Amino acid sequence: RRAMRPYTHLLLANHVSVSTWSLCPLLLVFGWWRTVEAADPALTPGDNVVAGSPCSLAALFLRAPAGTDGNAEPIDIEVLPSFPRSYKAAMDYAMAAFDVEAVAVPRNDCSFRQTSNSAILVEPGGFRIEQVFADSAKDPSGVAVSYSLNVSRLTGNETTLNWVHIEGSFLLPDWDSRSSVYTVYLTAEQDYAKFTYQRGDNGQSVWVDAAQEGPMHAGMGRRLASEHGEGRRHAAPRGLQSAAFPSAEYLPPVGEVQRTPTTVIVPVDVGNERLVDLVVKSANGKKFGKYRFFVSRPYCPEDTRFFDPKAKVCTETCDEGYFGNTATGRCSRCLNRGCSICDKGLGCQMCLQGFELQSDGFCKSGTGSPGSLESMEKAEVHAAVNYGRSHVGLVLAMMSAGSIGLCLFLVVHCCGGGGACDLLSGKLGDEDDDDDFRTPYSTAREYYGTSHREGLGPY
Repeated sequence: RRAMRPYTHLLLANHVSVSTWSLCPLLLVFGWWRTVEAADPALTPGDNVVAGSPCSLAALFLRAPAGTDGNAEPIDIEVLPSFPRSYKAAMDYAMAAFDVEAVAVPRNDCSFRQTSNSAILVEPGGFRIEQVFADSAKDPSGVAVSYSLNVSRLTGNETTLNWVHIEGSFLLPDWDSRSSVYTVYLTAEQDYAKFTYQRGDNGQSVWVDAAQEGPMHAGMGRRLASEHGEGRRHAAPRGLQSAAFPSAEYLPPVGEVQRTPTTVIVPVDVGNERLVDLVVKSANGKKFGKYRFFVSRPYCPEDTRFFDPKAKVCTETCDEGYFGNTATGRCSRCLNRGCSICDKGLGCQMCLQGFELQSDGFCKSGTGSPGSLESMEKAEVHAAVNYGRSHVGLVLAMMSAGSIGLCLFLVVHCCGGGGACDLLSGKLGDEDDDDDFRTPYSTAREYYGTSHREGLGPY
């Protein structure tokens, strides 16, 4: 059955003129074979090799003929599941034809051959099934390995996107190009919704039409509340595992690709939601389509209620030069230039380094003042040093006063009756006062006269 599949495709290509009724049995048989083989294991490169054949294709490329700019645009090729050596491709509406390029291996013994040696034309909305072969140069009469290509061309009326991815978000429902309405849940740390999408046709024009954002508890918030429960804050439902980019099959392949992704950014403030439309204009310019996204972003938690736009995190206190704006739930820049700490963005309480705090609450550019952080730090250190010095001086003064007091106390206590203390008091040698210090007999005559009178006889 595997060997007959390329022949079946060939029959479909060579009998286009056959009536529809004559094709019905063939289509039924073909569909039955596809259903039976749906559970086949995944295809591997080994499926391109036919047992007993020395040749196979190692590479296969499709390109549109070069345009006026000289570029031959690539056409992406996909493997048909469960059909070895069978492939499909979709040309853009602007591509009128395609060429096939391939490499047969071993290169010295095998060659590539196709049924048409020129570019193959395809009408808009039509398709062509082309057979290509890997022939053996050593055995020209041998059986060539055949490969089947089903190449279609878009009509130009397509308004669908292949996929849309919103970074770091949850998407409800899962992405389906046929569905047009989605709900997107951002995290509190995401300052914007980053949309990445891939066009279904390179000729399509896509632009963003975003409504003005509003609080989650009003407008669109009521819609979300009615669908996912009441409340001011909304988060992704528990257990939700599917994201906007669920499968690796959407990732662009490495190398030349037919369609490259495009990224657009839509800002959404904390505690707000926004209606975002991706409008698609068809390649022929006659049709319009639209994908609608209800994007919501929750508030920061109560313990870290302000969003820091620089660090991209929720925080309790804002950085230097910012203040916690309760109206927006984010850290907003102080309105005064050079302000470090401000109250509600107006009155400055502290200036940045190199600015001076003025009496009117503004910061003036200068070398620094007591209102600058550097000056305040230096002032604190200087005050601490002066405080220590003043206390050391006070202690020394108190010790000196205590010592003097103690000495005076000892002098008074020991010299209360005179004597030697008179010497300390300075009475000895005071010539201005004769009565300050006198002996009982001030002169020798008085002494001896007294002694004579006392019975010692005349002198």
